[in-house]
Amino acid sequence: MGSVVSIADLRAQIRALEGGPRVERARVPSGSPALDGLVGGLPRPGLFELHGPPGCGAVRLALQMVADETRRRRWVAWVDRERTLHPPAALAIGVDLDRMLIVQPPAGGAEGGRHAGTWAVEQLLRSGCFPLVVVTSDPAMPEHRFAGTRWRQAAEKGNSTALILTRDRNAGRALQPDVRLLVEPGRLTVTRDRAGQAGAIAMLPPVGTHIDPWEPGVP
Repeated sequence: MGSVVSIADLRAQIRALEGGPRVERARVPSGSPALDGLVGGLPRPGLFELHGPPGCGAVRLALQMVADETRRRRWVAWVDRERTLHPPAALAIGVDLDRMLIVQPPAGGAEGGRHAGTWAVEQLLRSGCFPLVVVTSDPAMPEHRFAGTRWRQAAEKGNSTALILTRDRNAGRALQPDVRLLVEPGRLTVTRDRAGQAGAIAMLPPVGTHIDPWEPGVP
């Protein structure tokens, strides 16, 4: 009778046969105590999604993570597909802009614009130079179905984390992230966690003013 193996063991065996290195997975501190207490931190390597409506605070939370990385003297890349990132707001939260690379791919109608952002994220993750790569979802250009697989493979190669900001629960569904959190004003809810269970909730500390560029009326 054949032996029974788990999916994780099967992947490890296939990787060994292919000659690839074993991927060591971990959850690393995010810079947000509430998030770390909820899901143990950011998956590294892996894909992490924050979804929520305009003004939910997802961008502020992402910038807190970026600030934590740059305080540790690590480089971070932000793929600003909607061209809404406001560097002074990032600076106010504590981001070291000298350690933050901002990439603005061509717009959807421009030459190469359709997949330029997807390609840029893949290359940044794969490089190994950026432990954290943030990408904002462009609602006019939904991810093609292979983006999640390509980003996951690139993250494993570079031992990095892709932090994906989407406006709603379904926008990044095809990406199949390791962790997906719903962000609401003052609250985080786990809607997907490969290493845990969905449904857990954590409260976020109050903030003075919103800086989320997706919030109506914010320049």
